[in-house]
Amino acid sequence: MNSHNSLGKIKEVLTSDGTPTFHSELYDETFHSMLGARLEAQEKFIKPSKLHERKHDKPIRVLDVCFGLGYNTACLLEEVRKMKNKIKWYGLEIDHRPIESALMNNSFLKIWTATTRKKLQSISTDSGWSDSTSSGQILWGDARETLKEIPLYERFDLIYLDPFSPRKCPQLWSEEFLESLTMRLSSLGRLVTYSRSAALRASLRRKGLTVLSLKPLVNRENDWSAGTLAIKGNCNEVEIEDHVYQSLNQMEEEHLKTTAAVPYRDPTGKSTAVQILNIRKQEQKNSELINTKSWKDKWIKVKILKAH
Repeated sequence: MNSHNSLGKIKEVLTSDGTPTFHSELYDETFHSMLGARLEAQEKFIKPSKLHERKHDKPIRVLDVCFGLGYNTACLLEEVRKMKNKIKWYGLEIDHRPIESALMNNSFLKIWTATTRKKLQSISTDSGWSDSTSSGQILWGDARETLKEIPLYERFDLIYLDPFSPRKCPQLWSEEFLESLTMRLSSLGRLVTYSRSAALRASLRRKGLTVLSLKPLVNRENDWSAGTLAIKGNCNEVEIEDHVYQSLNQMEEEHLKTTAAVPYRDPTGKSTAVQILNIRKQEQKNSELINTKSWKDKWIKVKILKAH
């Protein structure tokens, strides 16, 4: 696949917080929520990371899957700099154009400090950076393949999973790819994503992770969750109750018992989106799990009753 043109045409879009993102013609999705590109990175990725709880004596080890324009990493670099922490970073991305275009956009550039801009530029032109407090390396290409290029001994405190939605890019939400990510988490390492997909959450649970729900950013009916945080290892109560995230509620638990929780499967690591979706559709058809529509109908009624 041509890594320079794997997203189809991309077009700049301004989000509600005044920060720019892009729309991919191929996936027919924007890279970020229209509520705000920077807002989404800050609220859905940085806050659940709990950076202030990290020890200062060793680098924070981070993997950013689907680097895109670089918002998640840039927000992270800003926070780490303020805290005077060290960082060891890897990024995975298939297309050079989002970061190249973002770095030519003044609205994007003015968001960041000069230090962060310099690192983003180095990622774009030199595939990484190295200085006295941090190092970073981006691997260009299909993330299913480039992940294998990261040494197996590397264990990550944070994995940011930020592809297009599961229905549009199931390759990076498959049971197999998620397993390859979770095995690289350090003890109490965190996988953070904007997705609240039942298939994702069920897959992460099967890998033994504690699965939590990010609290919604705005109080709207459809925003019952802003995403998912999954923690590896034995978590105590302090770690799983927070103003940013919480345990799955009854509605979310029941979601995992529906056909929406049937995983995306890609055993060869080379399947196309169409192949993965067709396999899942057949598995859902044969599944004894509850039909997802029944779950939706039930909880719409519950919300209507509560409203009255």
